[in-house]
Amino acid sequence: YVNSYGVIVSRDDRCDLSAAPRSARVRVERNRISGVRRWEGIDTHSGDDMTICDNTVQDCRVGIAVVPSKDPDDRSYRIGSHRAVIARNRIERNEVLLPGSGIVVRGAGSRLGDDLDRTDAVVTGNEVVGHGGGPREAGILAYFTRGLTLSDNHLDRCARAAISLYHSNDAVIVTRNSVSGLRRTERTQMTAAIEASSAGTSAQVVATRVRPASDGTLCSVGLVCGTGSTVTALANDWSGAARPVGGSGTIERFSHG
Repeated sequence: YVNSYGVIVSRDDRCDLSAAPRSARVRVERNRISGVRRWEGIDTHSGDDMTICDNTVQDCRVGIAVVPSKDPDDRSYRIGSHRAVIARNRIERNEVLLPGSGIVVRGAGSRLGDDLDRTDAVVTGNEVVGHGGGPREAGILAYFTRGLTLSDNHLDRCARAAISLYHSNDAVIVTRNSVSGLRRTERTQMTAAIEASSAGTSAQVVATRVRPASDGTLCSVGLVCGTGSTVTALANDWSGAARPVGGSGTIERFSHG
C-alpha cells in the first residue's frame, strides 16, 4: 500500500498543536526494516528531538523521512520537525523500485521560498546505497530547511544525484561526505554529486570526496548551483567528476580539485 511505513512517529493532524502536540524525544534505533516498496521505512511527521540511529533499512522506496504534518484547517503542510538526529544508519536499495530518496529532510511549505516552519536536523555517519532517480530524488534530499548539517555520510551507487538541496534551504553545512559510483537512469541524464539546483538555498560545501564508479565512469558535475542559490565551496575533491562545478547560481570557490 502507498502510505505504508516500517516505523512512524507522528501526531493527529486533524487537531491543532494544543490538542495533539508533536511527538517528542523518541529514539528509533537498532531496527531492521525491509520491503516497504511503495513508501517509507522510518518516518516522523512533525517530531521534536527525534533520534533515528543505527538502523538498517533495505529495499524501501524511501529509507528515512523527517517531514512536516498538515494544518487541521487548510490541510497544508505547516508544522515542521525540529532538532532531529539521523545517524549511523545503513539505507540500501537493491531492488528496482520507483524513484525514492534514501533520506528526506523537509520543512513546512509548498512553494519555493515559503518560510513557515523550517526543519533543522543533523544527518551524520549514514551509508546510503542505490537510492535516487527521478527529477529530484537523491541519496539525501532536503528542502524547506534551516541550519541543516549533513556530515560524514557515504553515498554509493545513487541514481542521478547523491545530495540534493532541492530548494529553500537556509544555512546548510555539507561537510566530509563521500560519493562514489553515481549512475544514470537514462542514457543522457546529467549526474551530480551535490546539487542546489533551484533557488533559495545558501550552503557551505566542505571536504567532499567524489570517486568514479567501479568501471571508471565519472559523474557529470561535482557541484551544481542553480540561479537564486549561493554555495561556498572549500577543499573539495572532485576527481570523480567530469567537471568540478556548474550551474548559473553563485559559487564562491576558495579551492577545489
